[in-house]
Amino acid sequence: MTLQRPRQYAQIPPPGGTVFVPAFRDTPPQYQLHANHNNANASPDFPALVMEIYSKMDSLKQHVEDRNRVIAELKGENVDLQRQVTDLQGQITELERRYEVIHGWLSDDTEYMDRIRLRHILDRGPSIC
Repeated sequence: MTLQRPRQYAQIPPPGGTVFVPAFRDTPPQYQLHANHNNANASPDFPALVMEIYSKMDSLKQHVEDRNRVIAELKGENVDLQRQVTDLQGQITELERRYEVIHGWLSDDTEYMDRIRLRHILDRGPSIC
């Protein structure tokens, strides 16, 4: 496949093997201005735009501060609730231990009685033996 030169340059030999391409006289379509671009005669009010942006930013900062305050309150409530859960778990453990003692005495469980005797011996030490 050989490159062919445009007709207008066919008679001019390229100097040093360099091919010159004519420049665009029109702006390519992707760079052309839109029709509504030409109608924008009034310049935007930049100070008003800046003030509007600052007001939006201030409202967002206030919103973030409010959310952070709510989060701090919820963290405090969470700590209180975790403390209550720990207390309730301790009460449950104590009640289960008491139930085990009462159940062992009432049911005349020999394994339980052996554990009681062993605990008593271990608490008193070798003085009993």
